[in-house]
Amino acid sequence: MIIEGNQRGHASQLAKHLMNIEDNDHIIVHEVSGFYSENVEEALREMRITSRATQCTQFMFSVSLNPPQNEKVPLVHFEEAI
Repeated sequence: MIIEGNQRGHASQLAKHLMNIEDNDHIIVHEVSGFYSENVEEALREMRITSRATQCTQFMFSVSLNPPQNEKVPLVHFEEAI
């Protein structure tokens, strides 16, 4: 499993990308917690609004989990990596 991470801004763009089935092989939202919001887009928007009060520009850390290109990786391996 190849794990890539980086700091992010632009919450709405990230939410659209994460939930876009055309750009992702599959999408499973396991949990949205610690927010007033109950979905990914609204939770990331909530983070952006909170960051504006602190003038923080890169308020998120994004991690991509990429299995080797020719491998079929079971969901349990993604969950273990998370």
